[in-house]
Amino acid sequence: MIGRLALAALALASIAGPSTALAATLVPHRAAYRLSLAPLPQTQLAELQGQLVIEWKATCDLWLSYQRMAFVAVQLDGQMFGHDVHYSSAEDKAGRTLQFSVQTFDGPEQVEAYRGRADLVPGDGGAAVFTTPEAERVELPAGSIFPAAHLEDVLRRAARDERLMTHRVFDGWGYDSLVQVTTVIGSRETRPTDLDGSSDPSDVAWPVSMAYYDQGGEPDVPNFEAAFLLSDNGVLHQLELNYGDFTVDGELAEVELFERPDC
Repeated sequence: MIGRLALAALALASIAGPSTALAATLVPHRAAYRLSLAPLPQTQLAELQGQLVIEWKATCDLWLSYQRMAFVAVQLDGQMFGHDVHYSSAEDKAGRTLQFSVQTFDGPEQVEAYRGRADLVPGDGGAAVFTTPEAERVELPAGSIFPAAHLEDVLRRAARDERLMTHRVFDGWGYDSLVQVTTVIGSRETRPTDLDGSSDPSDVAWPVSMAYYDQGGEPDVPNFEAAFLLSDNGVLHQLELNYGDFTVDGELAEVELFERPDC
């Protein structure tokens, strides 16, 4: 259902003008978050606890992504339910291919799985071919991109002080996982890590909000929204994930930076 995240920071943002070149690059890393129910007045849940892990690793040619979100929630009527989803992908750094796998569990039992491969010709579109749960082909129109390319572009444009952008992103989270993502970026901030005490060495970050719209759905109604503080190395802080009926807060608990490949 969801999947997509990462960034980080450097430099004297307080004196940097709009023309100042700021480096912002996705750095291989693993970030772990504690999940809890956001204290909002309108919610369908009484309690929620869980964990989210976002991992980016790199080879000379690929971005390797792994995400796991697992939580247990209590509804207002006292009934409990769980959610446990694993996502992994291998994305060509040239933006041409994406291999993906999604598995959703209810306890030890797998209840849903998607696997396949997507191919793009930059500027001309392409197609995704699912092999699981059954053979299915999804056309990808011109302008479509994959998750790492999306994140890297948001980072580049944040560093250029751009504020508003829209992307068409395919990540393989189901047959309908081609979505339009509208991103709003706020003014750069310094020392984001002072807010959560993590070991992220970044000095600069941007407040970011993303709204995800289904292709062909209601144009003004996002099916998911995410807000976070995005540091210039790709690490996310202060996650807020809005599912419509309830909102989940994610507090960064641990981050580990990996070395880049020597290519």
